[in-house]
Amino acid sequence: MKSAICVLLAVLASASAFQRLPAFRTAKAVATKTTLSAESTYWEDKPPSSVLGIGASIPSAVFGPLSIVAFIAGTYCIHESNIFNQITPTSINAVYIAGSALVPISWGMHVAAWIQKQNGK
Repeated sequence: MKSAICVLLAVLASASAFQRLPAFRTAKAVATKTTLSAESTYWEDKPPSSVLGIGASIPSAVFGPLSIVAFIAGTYCIHESNIFNQITPTSINAVYIAGSALVPISWGMHVAAWIQKQNGK
């Protein structure tokens, strides 16, 4: 009886997908709000610090060590999350899986450190 009710509800829910559409539709004008930045993110020789957004004021001496720490922590999480071993439901730890995302983040911080070093910060 429960499965019959579930099937009935699924059929009723999907009925709207098979409605008859009008012969033509009128398009609604949608106004999008765009903000243009005064500074461009394109550069010729070296990238300006402004391409880092909110990290533009952080010096290279902070980005560099944080990049190393994030890489080490991310590598440890990859090692401990049994990526290279057989994964079972009991061996998966969500903290280690989420921590493995620190490896690509460390690459981004490394690039940010390079940008700030090029700009003398």
